[in-house]
Amino acid sequence: MKKKIYILSTMIFSCILISILFMLILLLLMRFEILDKSFLYSVFVMNNWILYLSCLIWVGWGFKLWNFWWEYIYASKKDRKFNK
Repeated sequence: MKKKIYILSTMIFSCILISILFMLILLLLMRFEILDKSFLYSVFVMNNWILYLSCLIWVGWGFKLWNFWWEYIYASKKDRKFNK
């Protein structure tokens, strides 16, 4: 159970870190006037929804992959060791 919590927390932290880096890159592009402000504001509004959805998808997908690995691969190896 602790490993699941650790993996979920690292996935959530990495998603948040990537989103913060993306926002900082956009702010730097605005600072050096590479991007227009109106474009940047629309990206911020759309980016928030996209980031929240992507975080949920990554966490859910990682949890499903972890459950698959834990139940089918690790449990079957454990049973094989005890059956020998």
